Amino acid sequence: MFNSDRWVEVSNKCCNLNLPRRLLSEVQQSVMASKEESTVRNYSNSFKKFVSWCRKCSFNHLSASPVTVALYMVSIIQTECSAASTLNQVFYSIKWAHDFSQYNVNPCEDNWLKLCLEGCIRKIRRPIVKKEPITLDILKSFVYKFASEECSLAELIITTLFIICFAANFGGIELENN
Repeated sequence: MFNSDRWVEVSNKCCNLNLPRRLLSEVQQSVMASKEESTVRNYSNSFKKFVSWCRKCSFNHLSASPVTVALYMVSIIQTECSAASTLNQVFYSIKWAHDFSQYNVNPCEDNWLKLCLEGCIRKIRRPIVKKEPITLDILKSFVYKFASEECSLAELIITTLFIICFAANFGGIELENN
């Protein structure tokens, strides 16, 4: 990533103006310090996977097109990804690498690609499964289990409160009829 035009320019200025060579290193370290060390490590690892995938598919990784990044994200959800955080890390690692390398066009600034990211995240989310409502049969089995002759006073009180709450809030009419 230090081979982009921006970093070559910094290196050339240091050499041409007879500035100490350590200034280049200091600039590199300053840019790297813009993110936490753990974030840089995670982004670097994630971006290396992207580079490997791009090489395997003969795509350009710097400067990648929005289509390349979209294809990579979709390939991830088809093969390995089960969390939105993984997709976000992939997206932002590619964005970080392009920002870091200072290419003119960052594919992650593309609105279409942002829509693709949102869609991928939506596809991997687990659907909300609503619980079945408590039926009279479930209530009866609860009573038989916890309000038997051998139950303690505490179990009998909790069971009675449960039935009263159920009757008051959810099924008073059905309980009266049965």
